[in-house]
Formats: sequence, C-alpha cells, structure tokens
Amino acid sequence: MMVTRSTAQTPIQIAWSRCLWLALATAVLWLLLLGPAWLVAGQEALIGVSVAAALCVVPGWIVFWFAAAYGSAGSQVPLVILGGMVLRMIFVFLGMLIVQSADQRLGFREFVIWLLAFYTALLGVETFLVMPRSDSASGQPHPGGV
Repeated sequence: MMVTRSTAQTPIQIAWSRCLWLALATAVLWLLLLGPAWLVAGQEALIGVSVAAALCVVPGWIVFWFAAAYGSAGSQVPLVILGGMVLRMIFVFLGMLIVQSADQRLGFREFVIWLLAFYTALLGVETFLVMPRSDSASGQPHPGGV
C-alpha cells in the first residue's frame, strides 16, 4: 500500500514560507545596497540601509499573517493587498519620522534614499508573494496562493 502525503500547505505554513522569502529578498537587497550606500554617504548610510531594511520587512511579515488569517477567501485577497500597502506606508512613514528625530545624522543620502529603495522593492516582492497563483494542472486560480 502506497501512502502519499498531501502537498497542500496550511495558511500558517504559507505565511511562514512567505516571511522567509521576504526576509531572503531583504537580505539580498541589503547586501546589494551596502556598497553604493558606503560610496554615497559613508558609515551613516550603512546604519541607514540597515534601519530601512528593518522598517520595510516588518510590515510585510504582518501582511503575510493577515493574509493567512483572511486571505483564504478569494474575495479578501485584494483587500489584504490594499491593506498591506496602507499598513506599510503608515509604518514606514512613522518609522522614518522616529528614526530621523532620534538620529539627526540620518538624512536623505544616509537614510531616506535607501528607505525608498527598500520600500518599493519589498512592496513588489510582497505583492508578488500574496497574489493568487493558478494551479498549473487545472488552470484555476488559488486565492492568496492557498
């Protein structure tokens, strides 16, 4: 008798997987931006790149957990994506204000430009990971990749 394992993942497993992919994308982008940041603004920019990475990855993780909770219903996926963009915008903007008030050395060249790079790149990765996938065998979409 042959026992087969179900390849279907639970929403929690999917959320963990997405969080790991987003963390990996963040780490790769962080590594890619270290050199240019150093050339543009020196040591302060290295701090700015690191803080920007953290400010942009956290709301993405939160969105994945909301998607796991509410994204299994196909009609909720656009709302999760829109809510994720609003959450990221508010989180990053407030984080930027707090960081810049806490450390005056982190100006445009040292922080804001890297924050914008992380914001746009990780928003794209996050949206890609949350968007519904179609099953290659049936051609039917699976809301939220579930």
